[in-house]
Amino acid sequence: MRLEILDRGHRLGTKALLALIRLVSRQPVVDAVKLAFYRPDFYGGGDLSHEAMRGPSAWSIGDRELMAAFVSKVNESQFCIAAHSATSGLWYGDHEKVVATLAEVENRADRRAAPGDASHAGQAHARPQY
Repeated sequence: MRLEILDRGHRLGTKALLALIRLVSRQPVVDAVKLAFYRPDFYGGGDLSHEAMRGPSAWSIGDRELMAAFVSKVNESQFCIAAHSATSGLWYGDHEKVVATLAEVENRADRRAAPGDASHAGQAHARPQY
């Protein structure tokens, strides 16, 4: 379901910014960005997101963005995969490292989930009940 209000529900200043983004990027503004501008309290960089992604941590910003890219991959959110991968790649200064790491983590996860995997024989693979 797509919300039509994302095309016409922004204030004048936000509409101007979205038009500038379209002009400069020569691409349509993705709905995730429109939603972040329309409902910043619901979707976007609130205090909790900022603390998790940029606050004090043993993990580097690149590591946190790489983890976010992996979670986005699991959630099949192409926009978020691209955004977090790009940010992680900028932080590391090596986009190929990010791509390779995501592929390696995905391959390991696939091997663990494979039925009949001898390394996990006898272990239960039941989903948690909520």
